[in-house]
Amino acid sequence: MMQQVRFRPDKEREFERDFLRFASDRYESRTTKTWTVAVTHVQDSGDWMDLYDIARYSHLDPGAWNTSDAYSLTWDVPTRKGWQHLDSMSRGQLVRRMQLSGFGAKAANWAAQFDLATLLHAPLLHCLGAYYRMPAYPVYVLCHEVMHVIEDWTEKTLVSDGVPPDQDREVIVALNAFVDKSCGWPAIQRLYLF
Repeated sequence: MMQQVRFRPDKEREFERDFLRFASDRYESRTTKTWTVAVTHVQDSGDWMDLYDIARYSHLDPGAWNTSDAYSLTWDVPTRKGWQHLDSMSRGQLVRRMQLSGFGAKAANWAAQFDLATLLHAPLLHCLGAYYRMPAYPVYVLCHEVMHVIEDWTEKTLVSDGVPPDQDREVIVALNAFVDKSCGWPAIQRLYLF
């Protein structure tokens, strides 16, 4: 059986932050460069379904939620002039709305502390990594989620949802560029992985 890579404790968040900074420079998304990030794993598929309420705020297709391996929650709203990142007062109002619609207070308050909170559906993430025979699938998924954020802020089409990872061309190109800038895969392993 194929062994997937695993991030060292607290290094998953660091990897996502470093990749976000890299992608922000690469695609000229100045707003996202200094964002704080967090990554959490949802171990139970039932709990994952309970989190659908947060996805409603991004107009995610309800039918796609149960087959999603990850979701990135940002505190952004579309305006006539493009995206606007919410300040702490506006985040507080959104947190209260999320709580009123059934989203847990603890989870909503946790997510509000970060500019980008990525939720990983751990059982599905593991299964898809095995299915695609891709040991670095967890790394790819974090990059894919960051690229969704960059896509919103640059108004460029960068991500291909619903395709095998090797066909998600721009994500693979950006990940390879990040690996090259980091002095290769051995450096990535040393910095972030077991």
